[in-house]
Amino acid sequence: MRKILGLLGAAGLIVSSTSAVIACGGDKTATLDFTTRQKSLESAKTVYDIFKGEGDYVPKTNGNLVINFKLPGDVSGKISFNNKQYKDIFTSENNAEILKALRQTQTEVKDKSDLNDVEKNFQKAFNNYYVTKSFMDGMKTAFDAAGANSSGNVKIENAYNTSTKSEKNKKEEYDALATKLQDWMNLTFDMKIPENTYISEMNLDYKGLTGWKIHFRLMIDVNNNGYDASDKDESDDIALDVKKLKDNSTDAEVANANAKASDSWLSKAKNNISLGIYKIKLFIQQLVLTNGKDWLADVLSGLMQGFAESALTLIPAIKALLKVPGAEYIFNKFVIAPIADKIATPLADIIVKWAEDNKTSTGSMITNNYVNNMFLLA
Repeated sequence: MRKILGLLGAAGLIVSSTSAVIACGGDKTATLDFTTRQKSLESAKTVYDIFKGEGDYVPKTNGNLVINFKLPGDVSGKISFNNKQYKDIFTSENNAEILKALRQTQTEVKDKSDLNDVEKNFQKAFNNYYVTKSFMDGMKTAFDAAGANSSGNVKIENAYNTSTKSEKNKKEEYDALATKLQDWMNLTFDMKIPENTYISEMNLDYKGLTGWKIHFRLMIDVNNNGYDASDKDESDDIALDVKKLKDNSTDAEVANANAKASDSWLSKAKNNISLGIYKIKLFIQQLVLTNGKDWLADVLSGLMQGFAESALTLIPAIKALLKVPGAEYIFNKFVIAPIADKIATPLADIIVKWAEDNKTSTGSMITNNYVNNMFLLA
């Protein structure tokens, strides 16, 4: 029980004390020792000094900060951050840039799952976004020109129709509408659809008294040649939830209303949660990559052994068995430890792969669904 408490305490210190040191890190190596009360007090003083930005701890542009740590439970290791990672995690300097990047969609998508992520990003960004009535009037005109039906719906296969002379081809008007929608989304939130997709369907819901919606669907462009009837991977309906401020709102009034909404406590709370998750993930990524798979497997194995030892002693039959001289050693050595090691190694492989893939595929930005799932597992 003492061992597991020590390991759990160590895990907590890795997140709390180490992160405090890194808050104003530096080019030189810093060492923190929390193995005794006295050493912990000395390390806390160092943490305080570094947190204030004193000494040679603030990372230089091309430098790295390396923190060596020793913790209770015989846990020791290190963690390294470059200048950008330091700023991303422990300062607010890059927060606006991070939020913008987190809002972006993938440059390219592979399947339906990727399209679902794109859908979520767009819908979160345009949730209750104010627009003017004149803007919606302009969208309706463009929809009508592209051949939208009475429900405001227009599909690319219908607009591009050239099979019968009775149906007028609306390719040019449809493309103009798709471009108009994409330009607006890009101008509003700097959001672009993935490069290997095209808008396959659009719908304008302009009948609500206060709430309106602009719907669209994306199709993966398999052959990279634009619309093709053989393309099959289409997103679900992506609904942009927009609303009017009042009938005669000006562009300035709407812009001000949107600015106030983005500055509301709810919006700030959502941003803080997104930033917090991102920063924790990046911290864990660097902790894993700095120390490596073997270190991680040892820590995980120790944690699992501690949990197992503590839990099994609650079973009366096993508790009685462990009172036999030598039984506890044999049980731990030949039963608990091998099982813990067997579980810890593949789990460490998964976590390290998550960290490596995240660093390679997105740099310091953590946006894709695969990474999110791996973080939950880790």
